[in-house]
Amino acid sequence: MKHGIKTTFAIFYRDLLTWWRDKLRVVAALSQPFLWTLFFGLGFSQIIDANRLATALNIELPPDFNYFYYLYPGIVAITVMFTAVGTTISLIWDREHGYLREILVAPVSRTAVALGKVLSGTVLSTLQGMIMIVFGGLWYQSIAYGLATFPLLLALGFMMAALGLLVAVFIQSTQAFFSAMQFLVIPLAILSGAFFPVELMPHWMANISFFNPVYYGVDMLRKGFLLSVLFPLKTASELKSLLLSQGPHMITNIVVVIGFGILFTFLAAWFFRKES
Repeated sequence: MKHGIKTTFAIFYRDLLTWWRDKLRVVAALSQPFLWTLFFGLGFSQIIDANRLATALNIELPPDFNYFYYLYPGIVAITVMFTAVGTTISLIWDREHGYLREILVAPVSRTAVALGKVLSGTVLSTLQGMIMIVFGGLWYQSIAYGLATFPLLLALGFMMAALGLLVAVFIQSTQAFFSAMQFLVIPLAILSGAFFPVELMPHWMANISFFNPVYYGVDMLRKGFLLSVLFPLKTASELKSLLLSQGPHMITNIVVVIGFGILFTFLAAWFFRKES
């Protein structure tokens, strides 16, 4: 048990150290949240107005409601999602450069190695999400409340890092990894309700969204963000009984996200143990 914990921490620390030494990745990680906010946030907020959102959700929004209130936590969730999945490419790099072969022949637990990969992806994606939460807290002048969403970011990052590792276990090259991620992650993001309500989608697409675990992660983070960041503001106080009453219950979201995270981690570790 103690040896497994040391192995997990060693893999986790190595991935973080590799990330930190790659200054281009660090700059990209720190700047990406602002680019997502600029292009997606301001762009989509001009495309979909509050009236269309109210019609889709069948609710009456306050007259001073801004669609950016709805959109911003979705952007945070998608940022965490892409970062968490992207970090698992380190497994492919280790395989291509021979480091993974050395790990596989060493007397260490392969489950511990898989857990270390998931842990590093969770931490890096949560860090990037917290940058956006802090930025949003500064924007809405309630940064202390925004920090309360940290456990939700951690849960979402954990689920997506585990999913990314599960896919990476079966992939042998970085080219195939990027192709697989585009095929998997982009549909999950579109069907998550991050940029617009699933109620605006065709009926058949909305039904598919309910089987998308990312949908529950986005809804969880959105409700947590609205509770923690926006509700101390007088202009957003009326949204509590409106937006939080939509979609799955908060407890359902948390259970689904953590449950899928555990499932993906178990499957990734199980398949990784079978790798020769």
